[in-house]
Amino acid sequence: MKMLPLALVVATSACHGAIIVIPVSLDGSQEVSPVTTTGTGTATVTVDDVLNTVEIMGSYTSMQSTVTMAHLHGFTGPDSNAGVLFGLTISGGTDGTFSSPAVSRSAADIQQILAGQSYINVHSSGVPSGEIRGQVVPTPVPEPSTLLLVAGGMIGLLKRRRS
Repeated sequence: MKMLPLALVVATSACHGAIIVIPVSLDGSQEVSPVTTTGTGTATVTVDDVLNTVEIMGSYTSMQSTVTMAHLHGFTGPDSNAGVLFGLTISGGTDGTFSSPAVSRSAADIQQILAGQSYINVHSSGVPSGEIRGQVVPTPVPEPSTLLLVAGGMIGLLKRRRS
């Protein structure tokens, strides 16, 4: 009778590591100091906390002038600036895309990114310090495998109590 809860605890505690997908919105109001621009962007930051990698794919539109570069910066919150962690490949002028392959980082860096301490900055010729910015802030969501284990354990307990 006590085997099922113990198995559930062991199985649940063995579930470490995940691929975390973080949506990011970029605009001029997030810059330090805020920038008045029609430019906006969206990105998806994919973090693998087992392989310690970060991959970024995004796009921008309606920038004031031609985009010259884009980076992931860290480590700081939304109210200050920080150094470049790595550059992003850009394509396009005032509308375009930015991306990076899976970039290896230290485990400490990955934890800082997952703590919301990094941001994407897109620089243009008109605003070389950065025209649009988006803080990378994960939304806590339980791992599906953990939820399935807990649900399976609860169903098993209910069936055992009924018999």
